[in-house]
Amino acid sequence: NGLGDLEQAANIMDSIVEKQEKEGDEVNDKVLGNIVDGVSNIIDGDLGTNEYSLAGKSECTPCEKHKHSTPTSGSCEICKGKTYQDVVDKDVPDLPENEQLYKCFKDTGEACVAPKPITSVYGTYEPKWAKLGQKKSFDCTYDCKNSQSCELKAVFSCEKAADGKLAFKSTYNCIRTSATEEYEDLDKETKKSNEDKSKDFKDLTEKKKDLNGLGDLEQAANIMDSIVEKQEKEGDEVNDKVLGNIVDGVSNIIDGDLGTNYTERADILNRVVESLAKVTRSTSKPNNLATSEHIAAVKVTGDSSKSEADKTTKFSLSADDASLEGLQMKEGGSDKDTVLMVSAEGDGKAKDVAIVIFQRSKLFPDTISSIPNPADMKALSAAGKVEEKDRPRIVNSLVVEVSAVEDIDKPYSLGLYMKTLANVGSRNESIKTFSDGTKKQLRNRCHSFNTTTEKWKEDCETMYDENAGESGVLCLCKHNTSFAVLMSPYEIDPGFIESQTLMTTILLSLAMICLLLTLVFLLPAAPLRKQRSTKINICFSFSLLLASFLFLLQNSLVKSDDSGPIKLGSPGCIAYAAIQHYLWLVVFLWMVVEGVLMYLSLVQVFGSHISKYMLKFNLLCWGAPILFPIIGYFAFTKTVTVGDHSVVKSDFISENMCFLKPGGLPFWIFFFTPLVIALLVNVVFFVLVLNVIKDSKSVQVSEKALLLRQIKAAVGVMVLLGTGWLFGVLMVIPEPNTQITLQYIFILLNSSQGICVFLFYVVLNEQVTNHWLTTFGFKAKVGNSSSNSAATSGAATKGTNVKSNAAKPKTENVYENTAAVTDHTYDTAFPAKSEEHGNI
Repeated sequence: NGLGDLEQAANIMDSIVEKQEKEGDEVNDKVLGNIVDGVSNIIDGDLGTNEYSLAGKSECTPCEKHKHSTPTSGSCEICKGKTYQDVVDKDVPDLPENEQLYKCFKDTGEACVAPKPITSVYGTYEPKWAKLGQKKSFDCTYDCKNSQSCELKAVFSCEKAADGKLAFKSTYNCIRTSATEEYEDLDKETKKSNEDKSKDFKDLTEKKKDLNGLGDLEQAANIMDSIVEKQEKEGDEVNDKVLGNIVDGVSNIIDGDLGTNYTERADILNRVVESLAKVTRSTSKPNNLATSEHIAAVKVTGDSSKSEADKTTKFSLSADDASLEGLQMKEGGSDKDTVLMVSAEGDGKAKDVAIVIFQRSKLFPDTISSIPNPADMKALSAAGKVEEKDRPRIVNSLVVEVSAVEDIDKPYSLGLYMKTLANVGSRNESIKTFSDGTKKQLRNRCHSFNTTTEKWKEDCETMYDENAGESGVLCLCKHNTSFAVLMSPYEIDPGFIESQTLMTTILLSLAMICLLLTLVFLLPAAPLRKQRSTKINICFSFSLLLASFLFLLQNSLVKSDDSGPIKLGSPGCIAYAAIQHYLWLVVFLWMVVEGVLMYLSLVQVFGSHISKYMLKFNLLCWGAPILFPIIGYFAFTKTVTVGDHSVVKSDFISENMCFLKPGGLPFWIFFFTPLVIALLVNVVFFVLVLNVIKDSKSVQVSEKALLLRQIKAAVGVMVLLGTGWLFGVLMVIPEPNTQITLQYIFILLNSSQGICVFLFYVVLNEQVTNHWLTTFGFKAKVGNSSSNSAATSGAATKGTNVKSNAAKPKTENVYENTAAVTDHTYDTAFPAKSEEHGNI
């Protein structure tokens, strides 16, 4: 009742008198008594008197700033006096109730006022008043009863909400509640049986449901430990009723007020989870599920004679159920309501395990404990690099504690199927692009809770179809602890991938054009095509063209958001990756053959004959790599099954493109290792050839011209032998900035390899240019092109360069024209050797 009700009471009384006057309805003693009682009741209510006003009746006039008024006072008084001055200077925690200075406090600036005490399960506190940003702290009521100096505090800070309202924010760094003492008494009870004690525990949690807190959770762990101890020492059975009572009781306490800082007391939370697992392992009745609103527990005994699907323990829960009370345990079969499947094996046999299931992650700090919302998580994700500890994460499944009943510390294979609470959507839907070009994707990842660091750790293998997130997630782990699927944004594009892709596309397109031109100029030239080096150059150019074309085509066929014609992870994507892998290995082998040819032509020269060399080289380069992609895929691809849910997991193929997975074992064995071997071989050849180039001399050119020829030759050898791939090898360096720099250098050198091939095989090769200039009539034909080249080369060298080669019969050298010892195209691209190696 208030002032308006008093006004209506007057109207009612007037209407009663009016009815008597007009209709003769008597106002007897009962009417008068009722009226008196009613008005008295209203007067007892809040008539809305403003204690800071000039007049406390129907009209309220606020006092000016720094003035106040007591109730019923007809005037405003200036805020002054020792008490008020103390408040302005510092604070007065013991302000008397009858002081009317709250308005004066507010006038000093924005402030929070709590005229009435603030009550919680951790005690009653009176912060009264505080300026914006100030905090008031009090000793925790039940923790500091008998302590003169107490570190546990209840803190009240004055904060402004988003709507502009000021209010006290309570932070209870407290443990004990008013109920904690009763839980302690129950823990000390030793005469009761385990069944009675667990029943009393459950009843107490229900009785104190509105008073339970963190300290009561700690005592619950003590009570559970005492029950297990009684079973071990006295043989008092932990039956299904005991387990049921314990599960119900702990669930009731979790529903209470655990305090605003409960995540900082992870030691208490860890103890509760551990004690629940201990009680579950100790139960005498296995395969009997105990459920409650927030917790379920069961001890599962394995049967090795069952099929793989039947060895799996399945838990089903209707989508309409908001609690775990409707959770059901089944074996085998298929169920659309399946939320969890657990399969445990050790030494090839089904393993007995204790399973405790938590509906909420409240007992597990280091995560956001709320209903997951992918849209909110995408909004929370920020551009740029985010530290692991700062990355928003939310539990997107039930939390499952699994522990072996025997040999607890012995590793075993644990397979978990976990249905996600929220579907992150398809790959395309789960990606967020920022203005700086970076991209992040919401992903589900299996985590285990590390009780030592009190952090979730991504140490389980995660398998799920990113385009069918609602189908669930498989987690493969090898140890006891609590497990959950956490949803979090992961960076998939640091912002420079688009620029790298553009750079690659432009250079690789130019390189492909140059490679095509190389083949156009070499294939029709019959005199050149007969030479060994030209044949190998054609094969190398052709393989590099094919590999480059498929790599470039991938940008159109495969998209990171899975919107392209070839879907990521599909059979088509796998085949595409295998073909690319094969072609790049072919390229590596032809680079080695180029190195071998340079060595034979420029270093060894004599004794370099190889019979049927092109057949052998082609069989080696096109045949040897075939097995690598096949072995790589089948050896590192597996189908993992938990119950009736299967997921194909491949370490061979990347998640973001149709190519080998960077950093995967197949990548290191079947791509990186062949590349390194090819590079090491060619580096040796490069050093040997470089030494020949350095020692070469010519009497017809100046020192400057000779130096330029040597530099040209050195760069040519480096490009042709693929030494630019060395930067790809160096990209294993983990330092981010170094990696980015090396990536750009790698792209520049290797994407332009085809351009360099064209320059050194065609443009800078005098034999090729002379052939086509002669063919098109721009240059007069002088004898045999090969012989003319040989003569030119011989004239350019010192002294007896031609020696007896012209007259010498066919030697072991593979060149068929004994008069034309320069039956290769390197003689004009590179300077002549010194006179002791006249064959050049």
